[in-house]
Amino acid sequence: MVNDKMSILSVRRQEWKYELDPIMSCDIARRLSVLLDTDPVAHSSRYTVRSLYFDTLEDVDYRGKLDGLRLRHKLRLRCYPRPGCELTADDTIKLECKEKDGSYQRKISLAVDMTEARALMNGEYHILLSRGDENATRFYAMLSQGMYRPVSIVEYDRRAFIYPDFHTRITLDEGIRGSLSALDLFRSDLPLMPASDRVTLEVKFDDVLAPAISDILSMYGLFHISAGKYSAVRGL
Repeated sequence: MVNDKMSILSVRRQEWKYELDPIMSCDIARRLSVLLDTDPVAHSSRYTVRSLYFDTLEDVDYRGKLDGLRLRHKLRLRCYPRPGCELTADDTIKLECKEKDGSYQRKISLAVDMTEARALMNGEYHILLSRGDENATRFYAMLSQGMYRPVSIVEYDRRAFIYPDFHTRITLDEGIRGSLSALDLFRSDLPLMPASDRVTLEVKFDDVLAPAISDILSMYGLFHISAGKYSAVRGL
């Protein structure tokens, strides 16, 4: 069982989101690659992200997104499958709560092992109580009291850049696909449907965006969007 202080992470930052066509995405990625470092957490320049989202019986979180509520959140299990490889006990699996307050977002991440993740997928949220820490207990309360259950899987291919001096992270997500019926996060042959042919650009930073990055983004006349990958899959 994962149970150490490093298994918990809480970060509050600004998040700007844009939608690009593939050609623009390639051009922006080329410019960013000159200025920024590739995220060292990634096992390659591009990697796959797969998330299992939970929602209440009344889809409170999804409806909050559609209604554009300023304060809202999403709960998910996240892993990083490699093509042709089965997930193992050494792979990263995270239980996350992403809270939104306008353009600010706060993400609480709790590392879990595969046994714990499967228990959560089956609604056995009490397994979190064995952690004995505040955030695990908070996750348990949210999932159990809200009567959450798995509702969708979202998968995409990500390219990530970082700019350490300004605590900035930029991601380009493409090939967005998902499922509303097959909900086994660890299934290697998961049947997924395309949800969007656009590329999602996300810019996360603390308080001030580095001028060099701002200059690159201003070249393209981009407009902030609120719709995300989760909404695209829920709309299938």
